[in-house]
Amino acid sequence: MAGPSISCPADVTSDVDRTPSTISYTPPIVTGGVAPVATACTIASGATFPSGTSDIICTATDAQQRTAQCVFHVNVNVTTRLQGVTFLAFGDSLTDGEVAASVTKVLDVQRENSYPTVLQALLRAQYTAQAKDIVVINGGESGKNAGNDEDRLPGLVNSNNPSAVLLLEGVNDVNKGISPDTILQSLRADIARSYRNSSVKKVFISTLLPQIPGRFRAFNPDGVVEIVELAPVPRLDFVREDRDAKGARRVVDPVEQRRQIP
Repeated sequence: MAGPSISCPADVTSDVDRTPSTISYTPPIVTGGVAPVATACTIASGATFPSGTSDIICTATDAQQRTAQCVFHVNVNVTTRLQGVTFLAFGDSLTDGEVAASVTKVLDVQRENSYPTVLQALLRAQYTAQAKDIVVINGGESGKNAGNDEDRLPGLVNSNNPSAVLLLEGVNDVNKGISPDTILQSLRADIARSYRNSSVKKVFISTLLPQIPGRFRAFNPDGVVEIVELAPVPRLDFVREDRDAKGARRVVDPVEQRRQIP
């Protein structure tokens, strides 16, 4: 009778949030040899594995001490995990997804292209182990001001219990000539309202997107820059990707770009 033959399982890849981590794999298949045929692998299924790639050597030994071996690999990737997976994006038309055709200037809401939708896709692609749980809720409503939107925020927070709130509001206030100090008071009040729900662990406030003079709805470009510069709160800078003269990718600060416009 021929000696034993052994066939290892396919390589195993596992994404985990910490190591060492318990990993299981399908046992190798053994045929032939004189019974009893014992099988052993250098790291057993169900053992704890370190990060990186581990070589697993499995050996089959029959009653006549004839052996056969195969090798496969266990790849353990440590992935960064979000502490919270539910986000509430709160704001006006910029959050809602309102766009204007450059020629007709007709306003249209395209939530499928809104920043909350795009952000959700980016987060799911980045944090694959949590992808199915990550949700970015679009709480935008066109035409809203930071100063007259206080009733809407608590309802959205309490009904969705987000881990984080993303505030992008105030440009309509700027366009109406409301003072930066008054706008900041409204935004601080929104932050306080958000934290009243214990599920909210972090509130992010975004800079206001710049307005380019001469463009549609560019009512107060200087006011937008002023509110960004005065806001004494932790904030996220909305930036856009651009390319230099040679086609290389770069990131441009839109507020700084606005300052450089003649």
